[in-house]
Amino acid sequence: MKGAYQLLKRIINYSRRAAARLFLGYSDPVSRSRLEAELKADVFFGFPELLACNYGILAKAQGLGRSMEAKLAVDTDGEPIPWYTYPAIEYIRQLDFSGKNIFEYGCGYSSLYWAGRAGKVCSVDHNAEWIEKIRPLMHSNQRVIMRTERDAYARAIDEFVEPLDVIIIDGVWRNECADRVLKHITPESIIILDNADWYRDVAATLRKSGFFEVSFNGFGPIANFTWSTSLFFPWASAWGKVLGDPKPIGSVKVTKNAENETYW
Repeated sequence: MKGAYQLLKRIINYSRRAAARLFLGYSDPVSRSRLEAELKADVFFGFPELLACNYGILAKAQGLGRSMEAKLAVDTDGEPIPWYTYPAIEYIRQLDFSGKNIFEYGCGYSSLYWAGRAGKVCSVDHNAEWIEKIRPLMHSNQRVIMRTERDAYARAIDEFVEPLDVIIIDGVWRNECADRVLKHITPESIIILDNADWYRDVAATLRKSGFFEVSFNGFGPIANFTWSTSLFFPWASAWGKVLGDPKPIGSVKVTKNAENETYW
């Protein structure tokens, strides 16, 4: 992994030079014409250079290199972010969650991210060891519940008595969690389903319940493949009837077992 990260760093440095050249190329007609001629004349200074810019954005600006090195969902500065796709994270950053109540199936660095932006955050997880790793990093507005059995895990949301603004399904037993979530939604609730391309039956349940799905496909922290993070908004639309399943380019295929859990 260290060798791969060093390679990414070299690509990033190369992309800085490429970005400067592109900036000059679009600054005045003479430079732009010179760049265009160079791209046509020399493949090495054309396509790979532009591609290096894209690698630089993904590895450096979005933080994929840092997260791969740390094996944690962090941004380029090492700050916690959700283990969602980068397009979903960028959209979520546009919304103001000040004072909002968040419930999350599956705790982690996403919990820390939400705690820094919302009013209250309550998470449930089934892994005691993982909870103890997260606990020292928790904010004062966070609460984490451990439940190791399927029904108790899904019903953990019942312990949050206040209206919920955002509900995240990103842990185990997602089918049961989706069924329970529907008992706690308000007219303004947003539901986030990570790995929505894997859990199409869960997505279908939410859509049939009147939510409109918007899928954000792409790369995300740590992983070397793409996937879908879907946001479900509380309004019905005729478009929902003709909405197909997300099919991220570069994703991995999964299979469900008898207990509705996915595996590669």
